[in-house]
Amino acid sequence: MAPPPKPLNVIALISGGKDSIYSLLHVLSLGHRVLALGNLYPQPAGHVTSSTSTTTNSSSSTTSSGGATGTAADDGDAPDPDSHMYQTAGHALIPAIAKALGLPLFRAPIVGGAVVGGSTYAPLSGAGGVAGGKEGEGEGGDETESLLPLLRAIKKAHPTADA
Repeated sequence: MAPPPKPLNVIALISGGKDSIYSLLHVLSLGHRVLALGNLYPQPAGHVTSSTSTTTNSSSSTTSSGGATGTAADDGDAPDPDSHMYQTAGHALIPAIAKALGLPLFRAPIVGGAVVGGSTYAPLSGAGGVAGGKEGEGEGGDETESLLPLLRAIKKAHPTADA
């Protein structure tokens, strides 16, 4: 019989729905450790941003990639976008879920829309970037690219994450 697998240090992506919470519980039942939660949320109408923001449940503050800190923006009024990639219906509940779980929460806005509509995804330009800017930036990019800066921010704060 093979030895049990080494426990992984997991970044859990949550949407506010039951499926992401069920997946988190399944990860724990397999003996893995959840280090942090990640969430992408819809931007308020007319708002464009290119920086990743992170929020932790312990400080209730927002930090942009530029290093500035301020009060977390109220994104509860943002409309639910017609996203082909991300479920956002429960996005306003995410900070409360993170607090209840006692896990650090990292959040970033969904930038762009469904540009690549096929079953196989390839970055729009270069190695991981979007046309017209860096990955995760600009209105014209594919919304899929929004995930990359978020994951990089979490990995920077939790370098032992391996899943």
